[in-house]
Formats: sequence, structure tokens, C-alpha cells
Amino acid sequence: MSAASATRARILQVGTDRLGLDMRSVILSTQGYQVTNCSNGFEAIRAAAVERVHVVLIDLDRDGSEMTLIAQEIKRVRPEVPTIVLTERATPENKIPELCRLADELVPKEQGPEAILMSVRRVLGKQASASITRAK
Repeated sequence: MSAASATRARILQVGTDRLGLDMRSVILSTQGYQVTNCSNGFEAIRAAAVERVHVVLIDLDRDGSEMTLIAQEIKRVRPEVPTIVLTERATPENKIPELCRLADELVPKEQGPEAILMSVRRVLGKQASASITRAK
């Protein structure tokens, strides 16, 4: 993905906190990203299967085992799409190791919107580099 098209990247956002989804959607949209919000696993998996998605952003706002199943299924459908998991202050590695293994990046929520944007840019940059390397 070129730098010019990076801001047109599609982000699939998954979480049960509607206010959080909406706030992040506004922030991401103002940066030029196209955002699809999904408030349940069925919606998220369906969206990942039918839409072109560049990044999956999972808000670990409740049961980690449910979010792990969602992430596993999205990775099965779209293994090439990087996953960013938003976490609470406590690191989830001990509580939800499988979800952390599936994540390309973990972003603590207390770091704020800029940390999320930096993470999105970073995984998109890695994706672009991988695409260039495969093309050679």
C-alpha cells in the first residue's frame, strides 16, 4: 500500500462499547481512514469475509475468550490482515495469551488516540513493505 493510499485504508473495528467505537471511528475517519464498526462477533466475521479490510482493531472491553474466538475466525478468513488489540492498563498476556499471540500489536487504552493512530500507521507500513518485498 502506497503512502497516498494508506489514508484510504479500511479499518474493521470490533467491540461492544458503542461510545468507544464511535469515538475511535471519528478520530480514524478524520485521518482519512474508512471505518466499519461491528458490535458483535457475527458482524465482524461477516464484514471481514465480504469487505476489503486492511486492519482489524479489537477493543478488549469484555470477555477475552469471546474476542479471542472472533480474532481467530477473522485470521482464518483474512490471515494477511494485521490485528491491533486495545487493552486496559493491566497487560492481558497472562489472562488472554491466545488473543495476544494473534495480535500484531497491543495498545493500552490509557495511551490515548495518538497511540492507536501510530499503531495503525505502523501495521499499514509493515503491510506495504511486505507487499513490495513479495512483488520483487
